[in-house]
Amino acid sequence: MANWIISHNPNTYRTIKAFIELRGVIDQATSNNIHTGDFVFIYLSDPIRKIVLKTIVIDENISYKSLINDNEYFVSEETLKEFEDKNKTSRFIRLKAIKYFDDDVNCKLTLESLRNNGYEGNMQGAIQLENNEQLFGYFKNIMLI
Repeated sequence: MANWIISHNPNTYRTIKAFIELRGVIDQATSNNIHTGDFVFIYLSDPIRKIVLKTIVIDENISYKSLINDNEYFVSEETLKEFEDKNKTSRFIRLKAIKYFDDDVNCKLTLESLRNNGYEGNMQGAIQLENNEQLFGYFKNIMLI
């Protein structure tokens, strides 16, 4: 079981609304080695810039044809079309929400807090926490792992 951070752009997809209205489950394109049972923390990029959700991978072999219909959560038809064009041959995982972080935890999961605890750079793509000892230790210290 591994722990990952995946970035979502709130300017293209309404992540929290999708999780809530789709009963806590969405599909995620990935090219990483993420497997069933792994935990995935969802980071929302600008303007939010913090981790807002902890999920668990409940299936790692979702085909494009089997995706949950979440078209209404894309901010525009253009972003939906870009997603469709880019991901027709992608591998998908199914994520189930297990914890929405409240403000007490959220303040510890901002990009600034992550940078102060070992993360370098901008949050893009998927990051495996176990590959960053300091950041992994920070998540353990605040009892997220």
